[in-house]
Amino acid sequence: MPEYTDLTASAAIVNAFITKYNQLKSTYPEAVIELCDDQGHQITEVKKINSELIELIIDDSQGPRFRYIHPSQFDLTFTVKQ
Repeated sequence: MPEYTDLTASAAIVNAFITKYNQLKSTYPEAVIELCDDQGHQITEVKKINSELIELIIDDSQGPRFRYIHPSQFDLTFTVKQ
């Protein structure tokens, strides 16, 4: 379980994201929950690199792609497919 004290911007965003994902999994246990970026690419993993950088791993037919964003650019969408 993540620590919620003295959060940096990246940690706060990633922790909020994890909380929302867990809520969706609990609410829709049989559904597939997809995470996409603002361009519609499916995100397979989100990591906090440091206080100013978040790493997104994007599912690609040619292998994984890595995208690095500032917390202010964090614009991801959950889609629940039942």
